[in-house]
Amino acid sequence: MSKVVRRIVVKDAVSEEILPANICLYYTHKQARECYDLIKSDSGIEVAFPENDIVAMEVKSPGYQSYNGNLILDQAQDSTRTYTLKLNRQHTILSVNIANSHSGLLAQLREGNGEKIEMERVNDGHFYTDAPAGKLYKFELVSQNRKVELSNAMPPLKEGITLKSFRIPAADSIKPEKRTTTEVNFTVSNRTLYFPQSDYKLPADSRNYLDSLAEWISANKDKSLAVNGYTDNVGNASLNLTLSEYRVRVIARYLVNKGVAENRIKAQGLGSKFPVAPNDTEKNRQKNRRVEVQIIDLQDRTY
Repeated sequence: MSKVVRRIVVKDAVSEEILPANICLYYTHKQARECYDLIKSDSGIEVAFPENDIVAMEVKSPGYQSYNGNLILDQAQDSTRTYTLKLNRQHTILSVNIANSHSGLLAQLREGNGEKIEMERVNDGHFYTDAPAGKLYKFELVSQNRKVELSNAMPPLKEGITLKSFRIPAADSIKPEKRTTTEVNFTVSNRTLYFPQSDYKLPADSRNYLDSLAEWISANKDKSLAVNGYTDNVGNASLNLTLSEYRVRVIARYLVNKGVAENRIKAQGLGSKFPVAPNDTEKNRQKNRRVEVQIIDLQDRTY
């Protein structure tokens, strides 16, 4: 029997630049995994598949959002084909809500060298910006006459979404640099929402995150969301796939009810494929019962 050959190329979705990447293939028939590392000078890899199969594929590149998809292999299509996978950059977004805000405030991030990043205003109490990850910033809230009403040093931003909630201190207690506010942080790890076994009810602790995310996405018309659902490997694979689809529908419906347009959400259930931990203990299986939310550029969607 002839082999099916597939060439896999990984590129930046905008610049078309070849990317270094880690490619992992999960074979359905033989229940095996094979991984390949591409360096930037590689023009891709060629993989020969000996039999008809459905192979799940996961692609990761530093600084980019991962790709999950399937290769459907058929010996009847024995010509060499090329799959070009275009990855979107990982966004580093800071979204800040001011609980006791008032009109006329401006928000900014100040870097250690004094450079400022002006934040976009959604309304009187909500500001956001897309800023480089890994840097130290100070968040400042200033009035129109440039009086500093709030000044908070922050830990380095992580890739993904960081959501914070601050309160402006009383006028006689403003102390720049000192953390006098209550902060609620959602960073990259909080974009993963976890579910109990065999359950697809909306996790109660996800509502604040989804509320802020819906508000941010609604204000950023050039962005959209990818919502991917997963399960552990306990039980029937077909039922697990259905369960993962129910989970993403619950998340997507909640976002739509909060004002996000349906055509800006790409939701898919992937069942027990792409585990983030071995399914060997209950603690690890809990990590695999999840829904992951990613922000992507609307114009770069290639589904």
